Amino acid sequence: MVRVPVARILVTDDDPELVDILVTHLCEEGYGGSGALTRDEGLKLVTLSRPDLVLLDVSVTRRNGTGSECSSASARSIRPPR
Repeated sequence: MVRVPVARILVTDDDPELVDILVTHLCEEGYGGSGALTRDEGLKLVTLSRPDLVLLDVSVTRRNGTGSECSSASARSIRPPR
């Protein structure tokens, strides 16, 4: 039997119920799901677990109202796929 790699998906949102629901459904569908409730927690999980996809609430990613996680991730040599 050939083993297909499971896509790892990180859900980042400040609503714990939403994160729980999404991660639960992702896992039920066969994905590797994990959740983060804050920007810092999300960045830490991106660095440690290297998810294949990140679903995030844009309002969670704001830094002082201007920056975004994309620039923070790039600064840490985490490059999005092209």
